[in-house]
Amino acid sequence: MYGCQETLREMHTFPLDKTIQIAASGGCKGRESGFRRVARFCWHVYEKLIFVFRDLQGNNVSVIFKTDFEDMATLHVLDLSHNQIATIGPKTLRGVSALRHLLLEDNVLTCIDEASIRELKDLEILMLNNNKLVTLGKEMLNGLSHLRTLKLADNALACDCHLAWLSRHLRTYPRLGQHTRCASPAHLKDRNLADLQEHEFKCSGLVERTGSECSAEPQCPHPCKCADGIVDCRENSLTKVPTHLPEDTTELRLEQNGITEIPPKAFSPYRKLRRIDLSNNQIKKVAADAFHGLKSLESLVLYGNKIAELPAGLFQGLTNLQLLLLNANEISCIRTDLFKDLTSLTLLSLYDNNIRSLADGTFANLRSIKTLHLARNPFICDCNLRWLSVYLHAHPIETSGAKCEMPKRAQKRKIDSMRDDKFKCKGDEELLTKRAGECILPGACPAPCTCNGATVDCSNKRLTSIPKDLPLYTSTLVLNNNELDKIKADGLFEKLPELQHLDLRKNKISRIEASAFQGAHNLTDLLLSENRLREVHNKMFSGLPSLKTLNLHGNSITCVMPGSFDGMPHIRAINMQGNPLSCNCYLAWFAGWLRKRDIAGISGRCHDPPRLKDAVIKDIPHHEFKCNNDSVGCLGDDYCPPQCNCAGSVVRCSRSQLTEIPRGIPPETTELYLDGSEQQPDWNAVQRYLQESHEAVAPVS
Repeated sequence: MYGCQETLREMHTFPLDKTIQIAASGGCKGRESGFRRVARFCWHVYEKLIFVFRDLQGNNVSVIFKTDFEDMATLHVLDLSHNQIATIGPKTLRGVSALRHLLLEDNVLTCIDEASIRELKDLEILMLNNNKLVTLGKEMLNGLSHLRTLKLADNALACDCHLAWLSRHLRTYPRLGQHTRCASPAHLKDRNLADLQEHEFKCSGLVERTGSECSAEPQCPHPCKCADGIVDCRENSLTKVPTHLPEDTTELRLEQNGITEIPPKAFSPYRKLRRIDLSNNQIKKVAADAFHGLKSLESLVLYGNKIAELPAGLFQGLTNLQLLLLNANEISCIRTDLFKDLTSLTLLSLYDNNIRSLADGTFANLRSIKTLHLARNPFICDCNLRWLSVYLHAHPIETSGAKCEMPKRAQKRKIDSMRDDKFKCKGDEELLTKRAGECILPGACPAPCTCNGATVDCSNKRLTSIPKDLPLYTSTLVLNNNELDKIKADGLFEKLPELQHLDLRKNKISRIEASAFQGAHNLTDLLLSENRLREVHNKMFSGLPSLKTLNLHGNSITCVMPGSFDGMPHIRAINMQGNPLSCNCYLAWFAGWLRKRDIAGISGRCHDPPRLKDAVIKDIPHHEFKCNNDSVGCLGDDYCPPQCNCAGSVVRCSRSQLTEIPRGIPPETTELYLDGSEQQPDWNAVQRYLQESHEAVAPVS
């Protein structure tokens, strides 16, 4: 089964509230999903796969544009029954030349262009029953040699001279069009069309209908006015962008309505559009592909709305755009490449928004720009905005008087009048706006932390987990003196690309999952002293290529697995003091590693055996690291005792004939079952073990 739900979502032409799938024997399922028009689907699959497109029936599809089925040469079945389609135009089915089954029953069809059907040479089934067809073009069925099923019942067929051909055809192929009956004239009403004789099909009047051609293009949408390519929908209390416009529309006036959203591909069928005015609405959201395909667009007016974000690629391909008004919105950031295709733009207004910084290169491709409005934005005039001063000195096009709001030393100063050397960054200020071109800017500080520049202080807050909504520009994260018991590999540090200092001292951390710090590529200092770590496994600190200082002082570490510090080429200090390190044969590698690296800042002493107690690990010869029958090494991450079964935080060692507590019960265990052993363990020892190592274990069976 090949899922196409994501494909459809990417196309964004209609809402999905049902699963849609494409399969060699399945189909595209979206029955009763409220579609208003058919989307143009992207079929990135093998050419030999037979596609079945089913169950678009029971929606509200009323218009099919000529672009909807482009490039679907492998489509074999199309089911559009039970919709509101009124017309099949000359280009409606262009692109589906391999179609075999076309199901259009139970619509409101009044006209079918004969050429659109005649070109479907492989058509086998054509369902047109229960529509409002009055006539059919006389050459519509010519060349359809594979047609074996034709349904035309329950239409409004006028049995005049223009339908005589159909009577002859149905008599020649009696399996086709059974129960096709006349609706008019009155004397032929309900007569079977195939039973009528040639002379009974008569025409009268001077103007004769040919029925051979019809237009599928929608008319002027209510309550708009249309004339000379202009669709005027101003001040009509509209809450949505009209979905059916004349295809030759060149200007669309939608200002002063109540529109809240510009949906995906809202204007893509109208390739002749030159001007769109959406000013003074209530627009908050704009789909990334809302204006795609409008290569003729020259003017786009969006001022006076509530737009906070301009998605990447919004203005893609608008190479002829000359005027872009985005003023009086709530835009907080501009992506660096947002305007890259606007090479013809002469006027850009970003006046009166919430833009705090702009990345170098934002206006690089605006080769025709003559006027730029940037005033009434709260600009942070730091070192990252220095480029804008240089740009405006070289291109004096900013005519609205843009000023700095921060820092205080530059407040209310005009950007284009400040010297370049006045745009400075102090301390970690540079990080706050460094990623402005990616729309990563200072936001609200996560509760209950405090933020100062790029430092986020969450210490002494009794936190049991690391806050998820940390600012992406965070360089120092302080989490000491909390209740953290585990560092999870949940991708948190992938979202903190600027993190350099991480303080996790004085928590209750007993486990660090494999690759938990993955993504913290710039981390240089990691403080984990005074926690409850019992070992250092070889995946604990993976993904820390820039680490220089690692403090593990005051934990309960007894062993260190080989390879634990691989991938740290810049490490200069590892504090292992205050840990009960077992200097047995399993730790011999560490002494050799320390001697080879010859790093003076790495410290650690033996706790046992007694003969080596307090000896500096680096100074112990290799042959002194000895093992006996009781010697053990590190167990590693996700260890479960071999006599037990571990599921989540539940450990079951029932009926395992235990005489002592298994070593290596996971620190996060909340339920421990030791029942059913032939010889009962020493329960006093059990309680001591749990008190020392596992705070939350309950119940113990």
